[in-house]
This record gives sequence, C-alpha cells and structure tokens, in this order.
Amino acid sequence: MDETNLTPQPHSELSDPGMAALVAKQRQAAEPELLLSWEAVEYPHYERTRTWYLIAGACACLMIVYAIVTEAYMTAVAVALLAGVIYLYSHEMPAIQQVLVSRLGISVGPRFYPFASIKNFWLVINRDVRQLSIETSGRFGQNVVIQLGEMDPVLVRKTLSQEIPEATGRDESNRSSAVL
Repeated sequence: MDETNLTPQPHSELSDPGMAALVAKQRQAAEPELLLSWEAVEYPHYERTRTWYLIAGACACLMIVYAIVTEAYMTAVAVALLAGVIYLYSHEMPAIQQVLVSRLGISVGPRFYPFASIKNFWLVINRDVRQLSIETSGRFGQNVVIQLGEMDPVLVRKTLSQEIPEATGRDESNRSSAVL
C-alpha cells in the first residue's frame, strides 16, 4: 500500500484557476456598486487657547468651592469629574474614518446605514462646518453627523438625492460643540 495516497491532500477551490476566477466574479457581483468614498475626521476638533482653559478652570474651582461651602459634596465631586473629562476630551484628536456610499446605503467606519432605514439627509455648509446629516428611522431614530472633509458637497447632494429625500430648511450648525 502506498503511503503517499494516505496523506490528506489540501482541497482548495481557489487552486483551480478557472474556479478562482469564478469565485472572484461572484464576490464582485455580491459587493454593491460604490458611488462615493472619502475620508474625514470623526468630529471637528477645536483648538482651545490658554485663556479658555484658565476661565473654564476658574469657573470649575468656583463651583467646587461653592459646593463645599454649602456642604454639597457630591456636587463638588461631580463638577471636578466633569472638568477632568472635558479637559481630557479637549486634548483627544478625532479619528479618521472611511465613508462609503453604495447603492445599498452609507458606511461610516464600522457602522452601516441602509437607505431603507434613512428618512432623509441634509447638508450643513458654512465657514466652519462641512457636514452631511442623516436622520434614521426606527424605534431609536437618530441624527448621524458625517464630516465631509474634502468631498464635494454638490456631488454628495446629487448622489444621495437619487436614493433618499433631502430635508429642506434644516440647518443645524452644532455650535454647542464649538463652545465646549
């Protein structure tokens, strides 16, 4: 009995060149057509000046002193923790994320929003902000803000308006994040 016939041979459908081409064609057909793609920061980062930190720190210290004088110790702890979180968050740089728009929906980093779950979209373009906002449907409908980076907003509007309705009259410059 020949021992070479007893050893299991690795079987791979990709070892056959014809089969490899067929599998590649099937994978390509399964992938949705990519309409747009770009990279952008997760959120806009605002540089804070030394004066901003001094004023914010003085306000936090005053609130902590007042909380201690009025014997509201939990408030003092909460203000100190909040001030620490704001300080740490203001030094964190936003991540770069990949944004993909296909015939099926919008991918933002690891999250996918199918067009069927998007109610509408709108663009916010001004001196400080260039962003796409989408409103999702469902039980916990939410507004998702996607930074445009260097992507042409006219092209984004043209592409998305073929798939989902554009909300008119919505202009939500998120100024609260600029202050904090």
